[in-house]
Amino acid sequence: MNFNSLVFISVLSLLTIVSTHAPKDWRGIVPLHSTRTDVERLLGPADKPGPISIYKTPNESLYVEYATEPCKGSIPGWNVPAGTVLQFTVTSKSEQSFSDLGLDLKEYTKSYDDAMTAYYTNAFEGIKYAVSSNGTVESISYIPSTRNGHLRCRAFPSYNGEVPNYRLFDTYGDLSWEHERVALITWPLRGSIIRTRRASSSSMQDVKLVLVKPRNVRFGLRSI
Repeated sequence: MNFNSLVFISVLSLLTIVSTHAPKDWRGIVPLHSTRTDVERLLGPADKPGPISIYKTPNESLYVEYATEPCKGSIPGWNVPAGTVLQFTVTSKSEQSFSDLGLDLKEYTKSYDDAMTAYYTNAFEGIKYAVSSNGTVESISYIPSTRNGHLRCRAFPSYNGEVPNYRLFDTYGDLSWEHERVALITWPLRGSIIRTRRASSSSMQDVKLVLVKPRNVRFGLRSI
């Protein structure tokens, strides 16, 4: 094998490693690296311009969040110039099943919001999937990658993909008021998210209470 062949193989291997470990992007747009100019070169002017801008294509809607100045923006703490993409969310008009993506879920952290939408986050790759209760992908967010820690502003905590430490403890349905009261009283001792349905509702509509207790944070009650 001659010298030129060895150089070619080395360069090819390096490019493979770089492409494999590059943060996720959408059509070349990468959080903390792309700018408003890059986005609007691809998509045209925003339908609703501003620090948080909305763009639309025939098939998607994009919600893009920009830095307003170094270390400031909708998600502060990143030492990038004004107009740099901090993160963005893509919502497709086409329905897609999450299971069809064929992801290795061991590489993702699963969390929930108050409406019990599931989020699968890979902070190293810089991507987050929002998945409905029926398994449909609601949106895909491209977020800062943890490999960009060198861009973190001083005095800000280290970045972990902003994954909330919530967990589903239990669900309850058709409880009497007395049993619901017991569940609510004992909840702080267990730490959980609890969903209840009050069977005695005079309007015959469900009443849902969601209690969220992040780990290592004082508990709170939210009614929706």
